[in-house]
Amino acid sequence: MLWQDVVLSLAGFLVAGTSVPMLRAAVKPPLATSTPLVAMLIPVSFTLLTLGLWLAALGSALQATLWLVLAVMRWRAERAERSTGVSPVSLAERSAATTERAA
Repeated sequence: MLWQDVVLSLAGFLVAGTSVPMLRAAVKPPLATSTPLVAMLIPVSFTLLTLGLWLAALGSALQATLWLVLAVMRWRAERAERSTGVSPVSLAERSAATTERAA
């Protein structure tokens, strides 16, 4: 195994791990952030794969997948806000208040 694969894969998995809290947050990153990241990470994953850096490619693909999920979540929240007029933040606050009262 190449040392470059180990270094790049560790970095990729660590960066992917930092994306997990954003999945749980009420407000997601803007589409102007997540969409370009997905568009950049997909060719990077493919490039790493063609170089034989399998683990690094997997880490990069994982990042692309997480950012794509964030983009879809943000897109759905914006679509719901346009149709209902209620922001996702206020919905999350209401949900948290209901959960606290139930506990």
